[in-house]
Amino acid sequence: MKLALPSSLENHYEMLRLLYTGCQGIVEVQGYVLIAHVSVHSVPLDNLRIIRGSQLYNSSYALAACRHFNDSGTCKDNCPPPSIYDPNTFQSKPNKDKKFNFGATCVKQCPHNYLAMEVACTMVCPKANKEVITVEPDGKETQKCEKCEGECPKVCYGLGMGNLQGVSVVDATNIGMFVGCEKIYGSLAFLSDSFKV
Repeated sequence: MKLALPSSLENHYEMLRLLYTGCQGIVEVQGYVLIAHVSVHSVPLDNLRIIRGSQLYNSSYALAACRHFNDSGTCKDNCPPPSIYDPNTFQSKPNKDKKFNFGATCVKQCPHNYLAMEVACTMVCPKANKEVITVEPDGKETQKCEKCEGECPKVCYGLGMGNLQGVSVVDATNIGMFVGCEKIYGSLAFLSDSFKV
């Protein structure tokens, strides 16, 4: 079984809360215990006495705490970096084994709808960066964040987001908010009776 990242940490936490709220303390686990993708200092399993291991993680482990990053089942301090130092040429060279941080997991490619930065995957590019699509030597398209030369293109939120929270349609009162936008995060809805002719 592969360690899969939840759709979001908030959803994952909520699911765990619903499953285990009201438990008096877990005493026995039939399968395995995997502790990963946690942002708390401790996981209170004080009453746990038996891990039977009737089902194993990665076909090998009944108990599997990664402290930093999971790289194909191996716990590492860091994911393989984009460049490595070559002691023969005294220069950095591209690392053919590079991977991106995706939560606490190392991935060869950022998942669909995520953007590749230098070492990590992100949903939205940071300030002074723009989203670009590049074609890799193998022909694959990759969505990346790249530093803007000069001013970045204007990015706007769609309906129901940001300043348009609670707004469900583009009309004469809010269409001005989209002037100059090159990319819109979210959705737009136009109805024929929203504008007076």
